This record gives sequence, structure tokens and C-alpha cells, in this order.
Amino acid sequence: MQRALLRAGIITAASAVLLGVASSVTAAVPAGPAKAPNPGHWTQATFGDFLNFADIGLVRGPNGVLHVLWTDGKSGTTGTVVVRDTPILANGTVQKPVPITGRLAQASFPDATISGRTMYAFWNQIPNNGSATGTAVASWPAGGHGWKVTTVHPTQKTSWDFGVAAATGADGKPWVAFIDGGSGGFEVWHTGHAARQIPLSGCCAYQAGFGADSRTSAGWVTWYSNATNHYGIEAQQLTQTGARVGRQIRMPGSNSGNNAIQNDQRTTATGLGHHLAGVYLSYLTGYPTGQKVKLMRLGRKTPTTIATLAGVMGTTLAADPFGRLWVAWYRNGQIWLRRAGSGATRFGPAVKLAAPKGTSTLWKIYLNAQAKRVDVLALATVGSRTAYFSTQVLAPR
Repeated sequence: MQRALLRAGIITAASAVLLGVASSVTAAVPAGPAKAPNPGHWTQATFGDFLNFADIGLVRGPNGVLHVLWTDGKSGTTGTVVVRDTPILANGTVQKPVPITGRLAQASFPDATISGRTMYAFWNQIPNNGSATGTAVASWPAGGHGWKVTTVHPTQKTSWDFGVAAATGADGKPWVAFIDGGSGGFEVWHTGHAARQIPLSGCCAYQAGFGADSRTSAGWVTWYSNATNHYGIEAQQLTQTGARVGRQIRMPGSNSGNNAIQNDQRTTATGLGHHLAGVYLSYLTGYPTGQKVKLMRLGRKTPTTIATLAGVMGTTLAADPFGRLWVAWYRNGQIWLRRAGSGATRFGPAVKLAAPKGTSTLWKIYLNAQAKRVDVLALATVGSRTAYFSTQVLAPR
């Protein structure tokens, strides 16, 4: 994997290639269709010249609207970057994207979370005028009419990896984490506390994720590592102030000696909400391609097997408003999902979903779960367009 840094306007990345198959899709850039699409029908949610390694942030507002936060990487050219939001109604209707920022010199891929009834979005930026460099914080309070950049939190480093990861703990305050582009460690920031640098054992870390325990507000930063003797999916527990708790741990079976399946998207971790304890992470075992999808409650020793399927290329997860987990994985243009009956136990049967029609490459997927359905966002190349496409899957009865 190439080291992916936002530095001096240079963007490089390496991604795996998957072959895709069938399902219906709306081709045009979204402009707010009058009728809600049926579950399984894909609608384009971002511009069609998207970077094929771009991550997105997802946050659902108190009115049920899902906000898809993304960085417009049209050309990857310094001075032309814009952070945007595509709203998706609870019934799956994709609305027209709106800009959150003006043009920036650089901006990382954003993430977002909700605290009480206020949504927060985060990204790292360098403006065109060179001032206000750091982690930008935008908020949208309940009853508000749009995003407003409220502050730029200075970062301790001047370079960083492509994305950030955000979550909210039991104290109602957001966490933000990202990989330091210079040392390869992390910078973490829990609102109300000082930012901290988290060094790692060797180089390098990629695809940072973050999950917060909704009972204790303890945080877990997660990542893919290809450092010598640390290959695989790893995690580090943090106190509310961002101090490390014990050593970094590696997910069982996520490595094969000094080899591991390359993780090409945010190493998503999530708490359950509702003051339920635990932070969960899904990951793959096997090499060079995934053979099993595993679910780990971070801090425990033994994962649960969610699926056994050769050639799996990625996995992610999300919790619904009742603390039930959805886990998804994909291979060859096909996506599978399973939902837990309660907490992270008693998973139901797998639901199979085809990628957008005409997909030649399926790059990654993300989830946001409602009470009776889950929104699926897939980064796919369809013809000459690479974009995120949106659909919904109904919860099994």
C-alpha cells in the first residue's frame, strides 16, 4: 500500500479492484427525486468524478435525515477542494448536494457524529489563504438550517492522512482521531480535553476508525497496520482524556505472519448507544483475500464469526437506534448484510444485495442504520463514473 498523505497538494493511493454485477441505478447526479426509491434501487449521491479511495462521513439528524459528508476531489488540485453534504431522507430519497465550505487548498475526507440533538462534522483543512489550518468543526443544531463552521482546532502536526474518524461518548462530547502523516502515529482529541499524540510501534498505520463506549465514554482508535511484527487490524483503548490504556492489541487472525489483508476503507468501530457497554469492530481473516468475517467486542479475546466466504474484500458495521448491530461485507460486486436481534447477539440470516447496475469496480461500503432499515452507501465505478451510490435494505422479519 502506498502511504496516502495530504501534503503539498499531492494525493496518492492504492486500492483493490473488484468485479461488479447487476441491479438498478439512477445515473444522473442527484437533484431530489419526487418519489422515494424502492429498497435495492441505487441512486447516485456524489459527483461522478469522485476519487476511487475517498471515504465519507455519515450522521443522521434528529429529523431522520441522513447527511452524507464528502470532499469534492474532482481533480485533486490544490485550491479547488470543497466539503459537501448530500442529504438523504429517511425513506431513501436522495437530495441535491450542498456545499459546506468554499474552495480550500486541501481538505481531508470528513466524518461526522451527533451529540444530543446537534450534529458535528470534522475534517482537516488548509485554506487557500494559509490561515485557519487544522481540524475544522462544523455544527448543525436541531432546528437549524444548515452547517456552520464554528471553529478550526489547531493540529499538532502540519500533515495528516486522508481521513478523520469521529464518535460521541457517554458524556455527549465528540471524539476525533486521525493519522499523523509525519510520524505515522495518531492525533486524538476529545472535546473539552487537550489533543494528544498517540505513538505506534513502527510504521505505518492506515484507515483510522474510532468507536466510543456509550456507557463509560472510553474511546477505541482502530486501524490497519503493516508495521513489522504488527501486521493486521489493531486497536488502542483510550481514557476520556485521550491517554492510552494498556498496549495496542491486534485482532485475532487478522494477520498471516508479516502479511495481512489490505484494508481499503475506514476501520469502522462503533458503540451501541443507549448507555449500552462495548465497542465493536468487524474485520476479515485470511490471506491474501478474506475467508471469514469476524466481529470483535474490543477488549475481549475471542471474536464471533459472522460469515464464511472466500474472496471477501471488505467489511463494515453500524448500530441502529436500539443498539442492534448491522454487519456488512462485499465481494465481486455483491454485498451481504446481517443484523443482530439485540445488542451484538443472535444475528439473523444474511441478506444479499447486488451492486449498482453496470458496476465494474466496487471500492468500499458504509452503513447507517434506522429502526427497520439500513442505508447502504457504496463507492463504485459505473461506466466512466466513480461515485457513491445509495440504497436501503429492509430489516429481516
